[in-house]
Amino acid sequence: MTDLKTKLLNLYRLAQAGGTEGEAVNAERVLNKLLAKHTISLNSLMDTDTETRMVEFLYKGEHEKALLFAVIFKVASDEKGSIWHGRAAKNVSIRHSFRLTRAQEAEARLMYDLYLRAFREEMRLLTRAFIHRNEIYGNGAGRKWEELTPDEQAEYQRIWKMANGMDRVEIYKQLEG
Repeated sequence: MTDLKTKLLNLYRLAQAGGTEGEAVNAERVLNKLLAKHTISLNSLMDTDTETRMVEFLYKGEHEKALLFAVIFKVASDEKGSIWHGRAAKNVSIRHSFRLTRAQEAEARLMYDLYLRAFREEMRLLTRAFIHRNEIYGNGAGRKWEELTPDEQAEYQRIWKMANGMDRVEIYKQLEG
């Protein structure tokens, strides 16, 4: 691999998952400038290795499977919208293999990891919002708003917004007593 290609790929990785937003934005700006200077497209940079191989991804449950397939479709679909066909391991519902190039695999793994972490955090908040919306908790005294840190207050505000968008589950007691 040439020094230029290595530098461009490193900038691409940093632009996709920079330590800070500023690093990512700066890396993307420099990457675009160098690509234009050397008349290289991002696709040609990423697709120099066209050899494909079966690559296995793991997931837990139907939601994560749907997220994985969306990422694979985004990374591996061609201009016509077709996708490399994959195959699921027999009798195992937590792994799936896809035929990808090394560049597609790297991009898919990065995207899936980042989206999966964000998705799991959203599911954690969604669960708390559902519990809040349906008042599925005891009568114990919680902490006062003033005692919460700014981060905890921001999280509670997100939970309340999610909860307000949900329908309440109505439970009618059938027992007399």
